[in-house]
Amino acid sequence: MTQFPNSPSVGDKVTFNDATYEWDGNRWKSLGTIAVGPTGATGPQGTIGNTGPTGATGATGSGYSSASIVGVTLQMTFQAAGVGFGSTQIIGRVVGATGSDGSAGVTGPTGPTGPTEPEYIVGFNFDGQGTDLAIQVYTDFVRPIEVAGTATEFIIRSPTPVSGGVRCSFRKVPSSYIGASGASLDADATTIGGSFIMLGSGEGGTIGVPGGSNTNLNAGDLIFMDFAGSGLKDKLQCSMRYRGS
Repeated sequence: MTQFPNSPSVGDKVTFNDATYEWDGNRWKSLGTIAVGPTGATGPQGTIGNTGPTGATGATGSGYSSASIVGVTLQMTFQAAGVGFGSTQIIGRVVGATGSDGSAGVTGPTGPTGPTEPEYIVGFNFDGQGTDLAIQVYTDFVRPIEVAGTATEFIIRSPTPVSGGVRCSFRKVPSSYIGASGASLDADATTIGGSFIMLGSGEGGTIGVPGGSNTNLNAGDLIFMDFAGSGLKDKLQCSMRYRGS
């Protein structure tokens, strides 16, 4: 309902029941009835206004203390040109902190034993005949190596413990020395393992492991012994183990 002001100013206008009234200082004077025509067509769209100023920075969000947003995808839907934008949606996933390592798995079963190279032995028997040994090279007793391999063990035994000490060496020459003189064998031989094995005073046997170099053996190599020491008055058994294929 239209209200006439209680304290109008000259020239104030009020429309009531399609008639307009104006305050002339003494009274409301009718200016006549104003006919209302039909609504006109929508005018053309105006030009886009200038971009407004940048708004103030918003407050900092609470965020995540132990997680982060990764793989964020921005999706935006556009409406008809010149009308405006549709909704904007942020889609993401939250990655939590890395978990602790899992417990160790059970130990798997033991695999099968691999193939073992066959073992060979080359041996000698000597008789001290009740006398002490001096340095001697027994080139009359020569044994061949059957297959190529590596010396793994020296073994010396005496049924009666020696009273002094006996040093024993295993020596080798190539198969080409078959038929050569004892002097040639002794001069050109190589000591297997680079050292000797010692049967000490009062001992009846000992086992040694070849060390150093020259433990490799070729098929057909000729093996013989040399000794030095005293107190051997009985038989002496000497053997060398080797592995090969």
